[in-house]
Amino acid sequence: MASSRASDAVGKEVARESLMVKEAVKEAQTAEASRVIVAARVRPLNDREKQAGASSIIRCDASTVHLSGEQARTFRVDATYDEQATQQQLFDDLLSPRINDVIAGIDSTVMAYGQTGSGKTHLVQGSLDKEEQFGLAPRASQTIFERLQSLDGSSEVYMSVLEVHRENVIDLLVGTPGAAPQPLEVLDTPDGCICKHLSERRVSTGEEVLEQLRRAQACIAIELSSVHYTPFDDPLQSLDSTSSKLPLHSFWNT
Repeated sequence: MASSRASDAVGKEVARESLMVKEAVKEAQTAEASRVIVAARVRPLNDREKQAGASSIIRCDASTVHLSGEQARTFRVDATYDEQATQQQLFDDLLSPRINDVIAGIDSTVMAYGQTGSGKTHLVQGSLDKEEQFGLAPRASQTIFERLQSLDGSSEVYMSVLEVHRENVIDLLVGTPGAAPQPLEVLDTPDGCICKHLSERRVSTGEEVLEQLRRAQACIAIELSSVHYTPFDDPLQSLDSTSSKLPLHSFWNT
């Protein structure tokens, strides 16, 4: 009897330690998935800068950006990309590893920050007519659908595109190109800020996402030089064991 009780106690202790290890691994995975990663990308000189005889004063190594000249400075980041970096390279390094995390329910946001003309729109959206020039948003959408196809069960994906311009929030999926936009009302709720009546479009393929992005692009074309923020959101809804809708990806161009 004593031997049996001792064996049970050892078994319970082993099970407890195993559970602690699993929880620690899960916590570490969640912490890594939620960590903020900062990357710097250097765009090449444009035609106007070349014609003016300008030269680059930026040099990058693995995790440092060096500025030379009269105001020489050094910035430390998680990753750097020089003028030769491709759209695919940035997606593979920075965003592709996060796709499985967000499908599992971990929110993800990509923010492109920089002054006018620094390449934010090119990074986030890119050219919607040339696949090799796709930005992060269309590449993420294609990858999401590819990986969802490999999962059991079915899912629904929705997207919204909005613009914050001169303190007005505008739905870019319901506007008419060239027409005056109707600002949305922003509400502060216990669950956070929401945009009242922000439209959602159900999308089933990466091409459908591209169609909606082209529509949004047409609605902001006349104000392109003064756009402040352009987020792109993908909520995903599982149709299997839960009916909750999860914000999958947000792309901000600021």
